[in-house]
Amino acid sequence: MKSDLRCLPCITNQVMRSVLSGGGDRSQVLRAGEMAIETLADLSLDLPPNALTSRTLIPILKKINLNDPYDRLKRAELRIGKKIYPVLKKIVSESPDRLKTAFIIAATGNIIDIGAQSNYDIEAAVDEIGRSGFKIDHFERFTRKIKQAESIFYILDNTGELFFDLILIEELQRYRITACVKERPIHNDATIREAEAAEIGRYARIITTGDGSLGIDWEKSKDEFLETYQDADIVIGKGHANFESLIDGKRDAFLILRAKCPVVAERIGVDVGDLVLYYYEPCSSEVRS
Repeated sequence: MKSDLRCLPCITNQVMRSVLSGGGDRSQVLRAGEMAIETLADLSLDLPPNALTSRTLIPILKKINLNDPYDRLKRAELRIGKKIYPVLKKIVSESPDRLKTAFIIAATGNIIDIGAQSNYDIEAAVDEIGRSGFKIDHFERFTRKIKQAESIFYILDNTGELFFDLILIEELQRYRITACVKERPIHNDATIREAEAAEIGRYARIITTGDGSLGIDWEKSKDEFLETYQDADIVIGKGHANFESLIDGKRDAFLILRAKCPVVAERIGVDVGDLVLYYYEPCSSEVRS
């Protein structure tokens, strides 16, 4: 999907928050904001928001020598996630439809996103489970397609929601699952280190996209990622950046997210805050409920 003028202040804010989180002082934060504006002036809105953000953020962080400004936050998210994991398991075990509930849990976890918002509460997200379903609900399509499937490619998102994803991955463990994370740190996105800490590897083979861009930068992705994406019977993409990457992709995918900004919400015809399980098909021009 293409970016929007409304993405520009959001991206600038993300850059400044990253520098602040990494311990930057007032002058560094302000300079990072200036550099973001200068960089964005030379980039095209034809790029998807995740690529526009990555191509702005990564060079700036390198320039000021900030490799992983959210390392401390990711470690905290893993501790909280591990603590609430038994609660999530209990919710699934008591559900009359375990798989559908696991999808809702995975989507609810997508509240955890420092890119689209500055504040979130992992534990509060658990309290929301079951209060509302999917605004766009293509679960029945998933159950039909999974009957013919053997392999699933699950493209993960943020560290804080890994234990929410683990719930869904466990419910799908009869299938051959490959889970994908980032090659290098960016925001609070999961890398192999965080995925292994959340024990994703117990149920899935873990690979990376091949680089540290938000979502997927198709020009930088490594062959292992591209081949797995193409060959898997089912692709599941989690979160905003993966939605932005996959929505105009070459093949179909199930996209799980909470709409957290008006640009994405308008693209799929929902309100900000709605949960979505959307089945994307190439050449499909509109969202069907």
